[in-house]
Amino acid sequence: MHTPISVLLKHKATGGVYSVSPDMTIQSCIDLMNKKKVGAVPVLKGDELVGMFSERDVMMRVASHEKDVRDKSVSTVMTKEVLTIEPSTTVQEAMETITNRRFRHLPVVENNKLIGLVSAGDLTLWVVESQANQIEDLQSYINS
Repeated sequence: MHTPISVLLKHKATGGVYSVSPDMTIQSCIDLMNKKKVGAVPVLKGDELVGMFSERDVMMRVASHEKDVRDKSVSTVMTKEVLTIEPSTTVQEAMETITNRRFRHLPVVENNKLIGLVSAGDLTLWVVESQANQIEDLQSYINS
């Protein structure tokens, strides 16, 4: 639990972070998220993180509109105030943030550059695997 997020990012079995530009259409962004099977994407203007677009944004800001807005740019509905974490943030701190703030995704930023994205699922899997390893180590110790 005191493992830095940088270690978790090195062990994630993904091909990187999918991102979109602020001028991408909402529909194109939704299509990308569905194709890549991700629940959120960072919105980047060049290398600068300017927002996040998530399933929650689709439900609260796209589906709830009376008229179809899917041809508008993602910048019109993205979450603009994004909380980020640093690679030195621990898994426990990230879990507390996700739990307390009711987030499902946290962008990881170093030197003002996005280096990764962790989800609630990533954090939970890390904790479960860490606990399994601890149990195995304790059983080996007891049995030796």
